[in-house]
Amino acid sequence: MTLNDLFKRKTHLEKLIKRLRETLDTYPEGNLYVKKYDYRNAQIYYRQNGNTMYLKRSKDRKLITKLSQKKYFQTVLLEAETELKLLNKLLKHEQERSLASVYDNFEPALKEYIKPVELSVEEQIRQFKDRIPTGQYIRTGQYVIKTTRGEYVKSMAEFIIAEALLKHGVPYIYEDRVRSIDLQNYKPDFTAINIKTGKILIWEHLGMLEKQDYLDDNNMKFESYRLMEIYPGNGMIITMSSKNKPLKQETVEYIVENSFLK
Repeated sequence: MTLNDLFKRKTHLEKLIKRLRETLDTYPEGNLYVKKYDYRNAQIYYRQNGNTMYLKRSKDRKLITKLSQKKYFQTVLLEAETELKLLNKLLKHEQERSLASVYDNFEPALKEYIKPVELSVEEQIRQFKDRIPTGQYIRTGQYVIKTTRGEYVKSMAEFIIAEALLKHGVPYIYEDRVRSIDLQNYKPDFTAINIKTGKILIWEHLGMLEKQDYLDDNNMKFESYRLMEIYPGNGMIITMSSKNKPLKQETVEYIVENSFLK
């Protein structure tokens, strides 16, 4: 699990614990006690304020149901609280003495000679930003729309994607060069990095779905990506549009917020 996954789990547990505590307050006082563990012969007792009462399955089914659910929630609450305590200890350790921090705190003069086993998210983002070209944005031919960053893209859809990434502060490279495992050279439309996890994603936009040659070329490219284990849901985002159905701003905003900001 990544550090971001651990924080998500922590948030989930905190919400679950809060909800369970609030729910348990609505249940009757007292608890169930099962005298025998053989299901057919089990005798169920109700303990409350020092008193014990035998419950019949047919007559007291409603009370048994409520108290059984209460007992289950109490057990889940105990497990969740235990896991949260362990998780908080792990997060404290990760933040104070993580493997990634070793490289961050290493002698600066030696960093360029080292291939680290693990990088912090901050260092991953810094290194990604170093790859972003500067002063080379002006292009001719198909590149006709200028973004606020000063680079030219091929279509309005690509402009919308670029502007959304810029708006949310997501570092990206437009048409970065990728050499595939089958030795083909490709230029994904966008290569961007999640600012919370450091995960790098390729974003391909298919904007000429009505052209068969275009689809054939992209099928070959996606097969090369697959050989590198890059596909939708694992390192790749795909959006599509056509003349009659342009890419919506709302769709792009949703993708950026959920793929690069969480």
